[in-house]
Amino acid sequence: GAARELGVFDSGAGPEMVGSYEGSSAAFRAALQAVGERRFRAATLRRLFAARGPPAASIEESLAPVNEEWVRLLSGSRLFELLDDGVGFSASGGVQVRVELQGGQAVVLAQGPWFRVTFAETPILQCMAQFMTEAAQTEGDHGAARWCRDALMNFAVAAHSVQERVHAPGLGSVSFFAGRRAPHEDFHLLQHLYLQQLWPAFATSSLFAGRVLPRCRLVGTSAHEGPMALMALEAPLDARLPLSSVLWTVLFWACTGNRTVLPDAFGSATFKHMLLELGLLPDVAMARQDSGRLARFAAIFPETRRMASEIEEFADIEEALRCGYRYFGAGGFFGEKRRGLAEFSIAAKITTALCPAADGTLRVGHAGKLGDFSEGSWADFSEEKHGGTARAKFIVPAEVDRDEMFARLLGYARAGDALHDAATAAAAAGVGA
Repeated sequence: GAARELGVFDSGAGPEMVGSYEGSSAAFRAALQAVGERRFRAATLRRLFAARGPPAASIEESLAPVNEEWVRLLSGSRLFELLDDGVGFSASGGVQVRVELQGGQAVVLAQGPWFRVTFAETPILQCMAQFMTEAAQTEGDHGAARWCRDALMNFAVAAHSVQERVHAPGLGSVSFFAGRRAPHEDFHLLQHLYLQQLWPAFATSSLFAGRVLPRCRLVGTSAHEGPMALMALEAPLDARLPLSSVLWTVLFWACTGNRTVLPDAFGSATFKHMLLELGLLPDVAMARQDSGRLARFAAIFPETRRMASEIEEFADIEEALRCGYRYFGAGGFFGEKRRGLAEFSIAAKITTALCPAADGTLRVGHAGKLGDFSEGSWADFSEEKHGGTARAKFIVPAEVDRDEMFARLLGYARAGDALHDAATAAAAAGVGA
């Protein structure tokens, strides 16, 4: 019950902040460069292929020639090259990374062949999370002990709450979606060792923990990377609705046998409507909620198994249980991210894709991510009331017209939400009659 300071970033709404990007950029670049110098190892990549569930065995065997070519191209190469300030990207064949300031934020941009650059997301986010945590410890935590005490307490309370109130009564299953924003390697592994003992069917998305610790069962998280890349690559498909995201989903199903959907990038109701039109909705095995309201998402996918993965506190799990969810994925909730660190917010998305055209030139496409509306239906969106909040979470590349991209994606999301709202109203009227 005692009030106490948690760290330098908990400084309230005042203008005074400790430290600055200019004062820490050299140290941050050094940390980022060290990450970029990590090398791919053939043995580790082959171990990744081997860590598969029985349903994927036949698929992986059919992909063996492709996998071996993948290993040959990656083995021994470094993760990425950090470019000097002011130096632009070039066609190097590898992954290049640069840091620039956009609207007061430090943005790390990575560019390279898709099969290479996909590996850069997790290490870069880990580097940012670790750097920011160490800065908080140095300036406001009296070293790491205070941070560690808070992190362990948050972790223990959250982990036991899940076990006692979700797993033990048989109400659902929670997976550990961790690794991308892990602020400390040892703490990350300690979380896994503890949860292996506490949870009867522990599963994690952390490849690092899966490689280091025995008997770690891996679970995929799905991602917005695929739908956003296909939007950038196949823009003609999206003249009416974002059909490219369905194309990606069907390709993902075919390659993995995993018929999960992550539908919120351009509006979950819109995605559900497209699946319905194409006769694919009955094929969905699970729908993952990652933004918007839990109850609304449950109403959009009433007959489908659902996973809630936007978990900030245990009350979110309790609400999801009331809405019929039985599967959950959470990471920062388990102590990785300190409560109240509003400035400690990082994300990574594919927003630009370059593809060789038939004439040899590079075709450039762009994508954005809107997400589901935090206030309910995008059909009720008002620029005056909701514009500031909605645009703050909108992800789009700096080189495109932000307002035009927002309007386009808003149009997609509004169309689906309007259809859902009309169907809901019609059903209610029918029941009332």
